[in-house]
Amino acid sequence: MPIIDRVRRIIDREWIRVDWSGTQTLKHRAISLVPPAMAMGLASIAPSLALAIALGLAGVLGYVAMAIWIEGRRLKGTGAFSTKRSARFVARMRRGGGAVDKE
Repeated sequence: MPIIDRVRRIIDREWIRVDWSGTQTLKHRAISLVPPAMAMGLASIAPSLALAIALGLAGVLGYVAMAIWIEGRRLKGTGAFSTKRSARFVARMRRGGGAVDKE
């Protein structure tokens, strides 16, 4: 399974757990922090200051992009889970079974 599908599944399971409402959870924030952490790791071994600054900026932009993507998943999920079949799907996901929607 590609990494994007795995991340999408983790994000959707967390939104289902909190009924697609409220703000991003701590788990969502942790997922958003992966790009800056990777960029800072690379920046720490960068041979020049300019490259380190560029990598740091890329990490911050990655954080913003991930946070927006996670919020977009919530907005998409809120509208997608309005039918009876979807209610069964949400209940099954809360029990830990089944797969997240395929796009």
